[in-house]
Amino acid sequence: MKWLLVRSTALLLLLAVTALAQGVDRPSVEAYSFDFTGGGARAEGMGKAFIGVSDDITAGSWNPAGLYVQEKPALSLSYGSLAPRGSTSADLFQSISEFDHTGSFDNLTSANFLAPIRLKGHHFVGSFNYTRNFDEFQGLGFSFLRHDFMYTHLLTGDSIFSWSDIGVISELHGGLNSVNMGFGTRMYRNLSFGVSLNVYAGEAVRDQLSTVLRDSVEHYLDVGSYYKQLIEESVIDTNKFSGFNFTIGFKFNGEKLDAGLIIRTPFSLKVKTGRSIFIIVKQGSPLQGELLNVVTDTTYYDDLLAEYKLPLMVGGGVAYRASENLLLALDAEYRHFSDCKVDLRDSLRIDPGGNNEEYFTEFDPGWKNVFAVRAGGEYLYQTKIGVIPIRAGLGYVPMPNQSINISGDTSAVVMYNISLGSGIHWSQIHLDMAYTYSRWDLELSDPVSSVEFKNRDHHLNFSFTGYF
Repeated sequence: MKWLLVRSTALLLLLAVTALAQGVDRPSVEAYSFDFTGGGARAEGMGKAFIGVSDDITAGSWNPAGLYVQEKPALSLSYGSLAPRGSTSADLFQSISEFDHTGSFDNLTSANFLAPIRLKGHHFVGSFNYTRNFDEFQGLGFSFLRHDFMYTHLLTGDSIFSWSDIGVISELHGGLNSVNMGFGTRMYRNLSFGVSLNVYAGEAVRDQLSTVLRDSVEHYLDVGSYYKQLIEESVIDTNKFSGFNFTIGFKFNGEKLDAGLIIRTPFSLKVKTGRSIFIIVKQGSPLQGELLNVVTDTTYYDDLLAEYKLPLMVGGGVAYRASENLLLALDAEYRHFSDCKVDLRDSLRIDPGGNNEEYFTEFDPGWKNVFAVRAGGEYLYQTKIGVIPIRAGLGYVPMPNQSINISGDTSAVVMYNISLGSGIHWSQIHLDMAYTYSRWDLELSDPVSSVEFKNRDHHLNFSFTGYF
């Protein structure tokens, strides 16, 4: 009976404070950004306005139709570092708290190879690309002191003042990678065509620690005896992505103006979650006594499954050569997230002699359509030691999830990006670097409480490209 009470209290805490939780034995629906873009420091330095450009080794991850202009085999590697900064302010039950989230995550952001080939005299360019499509970091933390009530015990006549102190720290970090295999070729005159197969993988980890410190907990056997109780619960979700789709690209290669169009086909992104729940219960007796471990418990849930039904995504871009050394670019991309649903697997029946049967519940995350705009430019400065590119870009990238104010009105959550880039180019070696500053804010409020996220991210990217 006592352990059941402790377990129930911890379970109620988990369900109360975990955003978008579906229950301890079901996967959570996370508000990932799902900003599918290509790789390379050159593109990032131009604000990722690269659909209409797509004229280098990373074209297979942006617009595979742009591969057609390549005439030499090439190899490229990029390495990047994300340094998230920001804070979360929470006003919960008239208790205001602040939480600062920082970190640093670095990894390989892209690896690219392309090679031109001829089939019956026709020029094709094949490519292989590994791309870090997006990084996630979401930090949440708050605590509040809740005064429960003053009451008189019916049996002992004692006046009891009861209170609880509740705290939560939760972080999500990780990202989505893709392996792109495709080709580009000419369709007619200045019009080229390309297709790439995108195979998705990656991992995002949600790490949450919840604590409840309660005073004046009555002993369920010893009437009139009270003690302090501390419940610490750690929940770690390891979410692994899998899925695939296609990118179909078209590009017009003009003398001064290039234009590109891409279509990313709808697909089901599967997220398998392994969950561990570790609970420590401490209590002291008498009331002011030292808190000692009473019981610990660890529970594992393997192979929890959520399937995100991601929609059709269409993007277009133009690139204008204002002069021999100046290139300007503008992209627009539409993602139809309002039709996105998430299937949560409730149960799995294993049939040793046939096919396994899976049972799902459909969940509507209430996401909105996204229309992103990115703009950028590149100027090539000729020097005696090599060509030095100077790049800059801006991005307006809404997210599918929405802010909610105290009146219940919703508004778009928008990520704003500012990018700068440079490097040095020689005939067979290109070195590029890019820096991007991103910011986005999110509010979740109701008449009782409110939480406001303020995210500020810094991303550095370095690329090496070699032409054979």
